[in-house]
This record gives sequence, structure tokens and C-alpha cells, in this order.
Amino acid sequence: MIRSLKKIWRIVFNDSYEYIEWYFENIYPKNNVLVELERDEIIGNIHVNRYSFMINKRFEGNFLVGIAVLPEYQGQRVMEKMMLKLLRESYEKGDEAIFLTPIDSKIYSKYGFSYISSLYSYKCEFSHFANLKREYTVKRIENSFLNTQFYEKISKFYGERMRSFFLKVERDVRRYEELISELRCENGEIYVAYNETMDIKGYMFLLKKEEDIQVKEILVSDEKSLNSLLTILYSFKNYYRKACIITPKNLDLERYLSSDFGILKVVINKLQARILKAEKVLERLSESLSENETLVVRVLDEIILENNGVFQITQNGVKYTKEYDEIDISLDIKELSTLAYGFRDINGLLLDKKAITGKNEIVKKLFKREYNYFNQDF
Repeated sequence: MIRSLKKIWRIVFNDSYEYIEWYFENIYPKNNVLVELERDEIIGNIHVNRYSFMINKRFEGNFLVGIAVLPEYQGQRVMEKMMLKLLRESYEKGDEAIFLTPIDSKIYSKYGFSYISSLYSYKCEFSHFANLKREYTVKRIENSFLNTQFYEKISKFYGERMRSFFLKVERDVRRYEELISELRCENGEIYVAYNETMDIKGYMFLLKKEEDIQVKEILVSDEKSLNSLLTILYSFKNYYRKACIITPKNLDLERYLSSDFGILKVVINKLQARILKAEKVLERLSESLSENETLVVRVLDEIILENNGVFQITQNGVKYTKEYDEIDISLDIKELSTLAYGFRDINGLLLDKKAITGKNEIVKKLFKREYNYFNQDF
């Protein structure tokens, strides 16, 4: 089976032989794979990884990768058959939602997926870092330094840094072992900023491409740690053309540079979610309501029909019914995802297409714009 799965991966995706071998050695044994067969041959597959997410409290969810159909079977609804089966199985398991990072969002939009998290990408000349000062010690982490103590420290730093985000994925020691193993497979490097007591104040994962330096991830605790790490990039000025830096949405990198001239800043939509249990999501949102506040929401879902109906939300929880005399707001399952996970606020939707009563303030209270963070590929 592994041989067939590797074959599909090689045919469909533009990954190196080394990366494919790394994935099947390190990640594949820990996940499940849904396959579609034609005469006992695997013609399509979805790799299902189990993740721990956090929104106030921890919840489990499936993260889908390696979604592929052999070229000669594309257009024959193989993907649709696999995806509908997986959505049904995940719903019956009781999960709140299912997640993926798409090549093209439109592929999965028809199954009810919508974006809930994005990143910034900055492309700039090295001259933008010329006047920065290194105020913390920065170390390039060699393999010999990758021990349990290091993984515990970087995992703890990540947890502290994630407090400012609404939705995030948990990263324990094992997750960081996997992430850094993947980085090494790509010939990447790790740079860590330390203060005087050797506490981690920031880090970056760096990849050397043919012409550019790419910072795959940078997380910092303050301006000093950011400046210190960016001085490392400046040291590559004679060997590479530009720097490409991926940052969280709440880090406006241009504010810390002497000039923003010539910087190309792009939003990268990263993570999509598909709500499986609308009632579970609304139950979590109900905790933000005050006493005597009520909101009546109609949910529309063309695939998981059990989500269709009207939900009365109060501080005490959620009550489901088929109909209700007066609806405060009507949302399809994609709109509910993008709102419930804070990717947009209610003003970001076309409210003239909804049934809205006089409860706009309660609606805005439930569906607030938040910062989420997700930056990984498996």
C-alpha cells in the first residue's frame, strides 16, 4: 500500500524524492489514509492527521493533507466520493470541524470549506535590515543541540506566544521534533534569539532557495528579538537577491524597518475549516453572551443535513428547532465558519442578503474579528 501511496504523491505533487521519503517515514505511520480503489488499484487518497486545536479550550480535529487523485481519473467525481465519505465519518465521530490548507480554495468550497486563517508574506531587499541592532544573542541551532531540553523550551515559548491568538494549533515536544525534522529535510536552518538568562525570546526557520532567502516561520516576543533575528538575514546580502519572510497577521513587519519602500506585502490565506457540528460551534460562542441576551440563527448546510435548522442561543446554551417565528440572522455553513473562527467580523459579509433583526450588537458580540495562527504543512 505504501508503494501505491508514494506513487500517487510523486505523480500529483511537486515534492522532492527526499521529502516524500521523509513524510512516509515520519508522518504517515501516525495518521489514517482514506483511499478510493479501481480494480484493487489506489486511484485517490486523503491523508488524515489528528491535531489538537485551541480556542479558549482544547479540541481535537482532523487536518487533511496529500489530497490527490491520479490524473487519468480526475473529473470522474473520485474526489467528491472520498470527501463526502470523510465528512460523514468525521461528523459521526463528533468532531466540531475538519481542516486543510488548499492549493485552490475553490476545490473545497463546494464541500463547505472556507478560510479561517491567513499569514503575511514580505518580499524585500536586504538593505531594509541594514540599520537594525542585535540586542539579543542569536544562535544557529546545530543538530547536536536538538535535545529534549531544547524542544521543551521552544514548545513553551510557542505556547506563551500563542496567547495573543484566538485559534491556534497545539505544539508539544513531539510536534516540534516533527517540524524541525521536516525543516532539516529541506536543508533548512534554525536561528534562536536568547536573552541574558538563555530564555528563548524568538526564533526563525530559514530556507535557502536558489535566489532568495525564505523565512518559513518567525515568532518573536518583542522588538529586540525581531531586530536580532533580522540582522542574521542581513548577513546573507552578498549571496542572495531578496528575503521572503512569512509572519503572523498581527506582526506588521514594515513598522519596525527604517522604510517600507520597495516592500511587497501579500496576504497568504492558509487554513480552511469545514464545520461538522454547527451546534457545537454555537455552544462555544454562547459563552460570550450576557444574561437575557438571545440570538436566533438559521444555519443552511447542503451536505450535512443535520446542521440545517434554527438555533436559539443564550448564555445557558443552544436550543435546536426546525423552525422559529423570527430569525435574527441566516448563515450558510461557510459563512458560519468564517465568522465563528474570527476570520471576518459580521461587517465583512453582505448583510443585505440575510434576515437581520434589531440585534446587530449581539451579532457583533458573537462574531468578532480575531487573529488566528496556523503555519505548517502536514
